[in-house]
Amino acid sequence: MARSAFSLIELLVVLGIVSLAGAMVLSLPRRMQAEESVRAAALELAGVLRQTRERAISSRSIHAVAFNIANAPGSSGRILNNRAGGHWYRVLGPDVHGSTGHWETPRPPLFNRFESGWMGVKVRVDGLSDNPIRHVLDAMQRSWLGEPVHLPARRVRFLALTDQDNGDYRSPGDTYAPTYPRPWFGWWNADSGRLHAWGGYDPGLAMSAQTGPDRQTVRTVAGRTISHSGFFYEGYDGIISGCVQPSDRLVFDDSNGDGVIRTSAGGSQDDLSRRFALWRAGEPRPLINGGWGDFLVLFRPDGTATTDWLRLRHEYARFCSRGPFVDPTGTVADAAPPTGQYPLRHLGPSDMCNRLQCDINAKLTWERLLADHPEASSFARRTGYHYITLAPDAQDDADTFASAGEALRSLTPCYRVAVGIFGDIRVLRVRANDAHGRSLDDTLSGAAWQDKAVTDRHSRRHLLTNAAGAPLGSPVVDVVTAEMLSRRAWWWR
Repeated sequence: MARSAFSLIELLVVLGIVSLAGAMVLSLPRRMQAEESVRAAALELAGVLRQTRERAISSRSIHAVAFNIANAPGSSGRILNNRAGGHWYRVLGPDVHGSTGHWETPRPPLFNRFESGWMGVKVRVDGLSDNPIRHVLDAMQRSWLGEPVHLPARRVRFLALTDQDNGDYRSPGDTYAPTYPRPWFGWWNADSGRLHAWGGYDPGLAMSAQTGPDRQTVRTVAGRTISHSGFFYEGYDGIISGCVQPSDRLVFDDSNGDGVIRTSAGGSQDDLSRRFALWRAGEPRPLINGGWGDFLVLFRPDGTATTDWLRLRHEYARFCSRGPFVDPTGTVADAAPPTGQYPLRHLGPSDMCNRLQCDINAKLTWERLLADHPEASSFARRTGYHYITLAPDAQDDADTFASAGEALRSLTPCYRVAVGIFGDIRVLRVRANDAHGRSLDDTLSGAAWQDKAVTDRHSRRHLLTNAAGAPLGSPVVDVVTAEMLSRRAWWWR
């Protein structure tokens, strides 16, 4: 006898299939929209980079594109987001009002503490030559060409500006900190379920947690070890809550306008009660500050390209380490001479970097310093390209995921803009699988990053090598898989 009706179980199965199909249909357009938004933003960035290169060639002067990354106020900082429109880039031209110092080619205001007169001013702080930070920032403001280009808020974000986030620098004979290094796509920790993002800020990751006898002196404020994460996002101001400035930062200024900051008694001493506000409490606190030139893509007159990383912060750190300056509480052993008078915060952002130049021979070149000990590194020496990665914006601060696949979906679809060392610009779509069937190299993956014997022999200048120091494998540039996220492996055999 034929049945005249469906059973309850059959109806539930049918309804489930219909619901699943409907969800797939509804989610497809959103995925496609995200793909198109990221792709369009990547193409626009590539176009601006090409135009900037053409400017450099035609004007026979160095031009740059500066990048800014600021999370939305109220964010945790663990996951980068563009919900408030704080991700932008802007073209920076030569400073036409300042001299070029020992540089023969006109260039943007790239700070160098040894060129105290290159901007037309002479500055002395207690007898030590240096450029006051206000003059540097003024030069930046007058050198912008055009308005900033903002990535579409709540739709596209910068996922990474380099290939690798190293946290604090890895001294010779040392290993990386426990959650570092972080590749451009981040690392999903299977034990905690956390996604540790490139540039992510976590106040729980203090410098004291880093291993090895060659670490620089641990920096503390009021007995609290400061966090080293997020490109030294924290500094001496304390834990950053909500990605906003926790306090005012007021620095020495040339109050009498004579081009010299005079902090010593006698003569035309500046009014030290007057300060220049480097930032104010409650303002958004950029992770990468475009107004300081934290990260620049530079194009030379011959069309070749390079990058510049946290120059202003490092130069001030180096300057402050050799003068009559101390940390606000006097608890910083590596920056507190017995006769110190002035807190480091009165000079600038010297506490917001790894202070790599304070304990390295000053005769080394800037390029060598940044190649050996950067907070973040590029594999351009191996690949020939500097990579900037864009992805859909993070709609919330979720940083824990049930699986590596779920974490991967929060990062994709993503695109990478490649800037060649000879100036060519490419846009790559990042695949979520390896169509070529290549094998990942596991020489440095998982716990090996904390294994001194392995790290010493196979990581030189943050590049994978064999025991003799020769290049080993090649970095992954256009693929990210769940396996790569969980193993923290991003080198091909």
